[in-house]
Amino acid sequence: MAMVRATLRSTHLEVNMRLERLFLMLIAFAVVGLFSACDDEGKKTTADTSADTVSTDTSTDATVDATLDATVDATVDGTVDATIADTIDDTTTDTADAGCTSNGDCTAGVCNTATGMCVDCMANGNCAAPTPTCDMATHTCVADCASNTDCTDSALPACDVTGGVCVECIDNSTCADPTPTCDTLSNTCKANCASNTDCVNAGAPVCDTNAGVCVECLGNGDCTPPDTCDLTTATCVTPVTGPNASASAQIATAWTQTATLIDGAAVTYIKGTFGSDPAGFFLQAEQTGPAIFVRLDASTTSPALHVGDIVTLHAETFERLQGRVEILTISGLTVGASGYDVDLLAQDVNAATDLVTNLDGYKSELVTANVTLTAGFSSSGTGFVDATVSTAGLPADPDLQFRLPVQLASDLGFVNGCSFMFGPTPLWSYESTGGTTINAQPSIWVAGDVTAINCPAPIVLGAFAPTPTSLEIAFNRDIDAATVVSASTQFVFDNGLTASAAVVSGSTITLTTSTQSPGITYTVTVSVAIADTYGKTLDPTKNTASFQAPSLLITEVLYNPAGTDTDLEWVKLYNGTAAAIDLSTYSLGYGGANYASGKYALSGTVPAGECWLVGGPTSNATNGDPIYDLAQTFSPGMQNSGADADGVALFNVVATAILATTVPIDAVIYGPTNTSNLIDETNTVNAPHVLDAGSGNSIRLSGGAWMINTTLTPNECP
Repeated sequence: MAMVRATLRSTHLEVNMRLERLFLMLIAFAVVGLFSACDDEGKKTTADTSADTVSTDTSTDATVDATLDATVDATVDGTVDATIADTIDDTTTDTADAGCTSNGDCTAGVCNTATGMCVDCMANGNCAAPTPTCDMATHTCVADCASNTDCTDSALPACDVTGGVCVECIDNSTCADPTPTCDTLSNTCKANCASNTDCVNAGAPVCDTNAGVCVECLGNGDCTPPDTCDLTTATCVTPVTGPNASASAQIATAWTQTATLIDGAAVTYIKGTFGSDPAGFFLQAEQTGPAIFVRLDASTTSPALHVGDIVTLHAETFERLQGRVEILTISGLTVGASGYDVDLLAQDVNAATDLVTNLDGYKSELVTANVTLTAGFSSSGTGFVDATVSTAGLPADPDLQFRLPVQLASDLGFVNGCSFMFGPTPLWSYESTGGTTINAQPSIWVAGDVTAINCPAPIVLGAFAPTPTSLEIAFNRDIDAATVVSASTQFVFDNGLTASAAVVSGSTITLTTSTQSPGITYTVTVSVAIADTYGKTLDPTKNTASFQAPSLLITEVLYNPAGTDTDLEWVKLYNGTAAAIDLSTYSLGYGGANYASGKYALSGTVPAGECWLVGGPTSNATNGDPIYDLAQTFSPGMQNSGADADGVALFNVVATAILATTVPIDAVIYGPTNTSNLIDETNTVNAPHVLDAGSGNSIRLSGGAWMINTTLTPNECP
């Protein structure tokens, strides 16, 4: 106010000065008016003298007085009012602008230093309940919410109207399992039940005191019948209607190949097409059977089927195959319920002693057991292998054969001595024509059918040099890449060779080596610190392999195409050297008793580092659509193995020079046992390199080891 008073004094002085100037102007106007009434010499004219004398004086005085009064009043009033108003206004604004540079200049609120104005807030910290939030547009404190509808963040759904903020809870209504109780001090939901009385949510009325959380149930008594408590989820579930026991008698009728209704059986297992085995599904109604296989793809039935479906159907036609009765056609398929736990139908046959002698009592039924492989695998139909196994009840029965797809056996790395639990899966079976051979075949079809795998230590199967500066080492199981840490120290060679890099791919490790010398045989020793994916480290007695620098090799053979073999067989050769190889002095020999049973003359030139496919001459999907470099048939055809092994060998002599005693430069022996004593490139009789591939599969060299190849690759190199 002191400033205002000073300003007013200044304003009054200014007004006085303006009045003085106004008076001087009025006097000047009066003088000018007086002179204008005279002639040029300063005298009045005759015509104006009498009338204007009085009028002019009176009028002039009145006019001057009125004008002066009005002008002075208006000027003074207007000037004073405007000046005072402007001065007060300007003084107030200037004072705020000049006085707010920090919060200390504000008697209330805080300083907005950007504008020099005192405001309510610049941040939430300047505000307090019930208006705890700073509106940055107006710099005023406002409330977050007035009710729950204002709280749109799902994590903070409740409005604390006292504080004006959105919180997790103000009571139990916005809390749920596993944190069903509201801590009103912190406004957070907590799992703090000590008894059922703490569980106020109707959907979770039971306190799990071990976990301190409220759940729907801990036992069947917490559920309303017929619901039962699922202990895994602690929730009440309505049990799925199980299979009808009466369906067992109907399945037994189907085994007699008599058309019958099967009403209320469970779908226990669904398998796809594997090798020569067709797709289909299994039906069973009681744990002790019987069960039956339906040879129809479950994905193409109407409706499509799933494991755990309870179905009704009419079995129409049948076929007896290898001792099994299979349903071929059905009608009237319906699904009455889904989600039934088929494990309830499984039998643990680990201690059973009659799996073979009472095979009819188990065929196609869902079983499980712990088994140990007691032999190597043999072919068991196209695309499958089997091996004898032992159980607690049958420790040494040769007719108890574990069966699985050949590719799955390779993927799992199963070898003699592996133990594992299989199932629940249906018990497969095999009976030869006339019933002279009867095998109970516990089986798996996918990796998920087996657990608790415990196998012997992995071993090195072989080594193969595809180029002069690389080496592939094959193992019998997939290798854990994390255990391969140093190529230079974990792979040691003789004859001065070294490794500088290693790449793991499944069961193969590919090394980058120093340059290999032609004609030199090398040996690689692999560190026993390297482990497989089951965590087993390498067998120290089987961790070496010998190999030669790249040369001309056999890398893939299709000796048993699906269906007829004529004009469809082929052999793939690989030139791993740095120079082209003229084949005019090379040939192939093949057979069972010796390699001179069949002879095949080679011709053409194989470029360095490339493959050469010979055979055919027919090319179609059956034999992998091969593109031949030498299209000529194998005559006679290559042998398909059987009880005895057969072989194919590469010779560095013309075909007519091959004798039973000629030593090959490369060979592959395939089948169960080498009873004919076929020799390899070292002139040694050894065990077969690989099992019989079966119809439609090839055998292929991979990382120095021969494998059954279920996908034909004639046009890939090597």
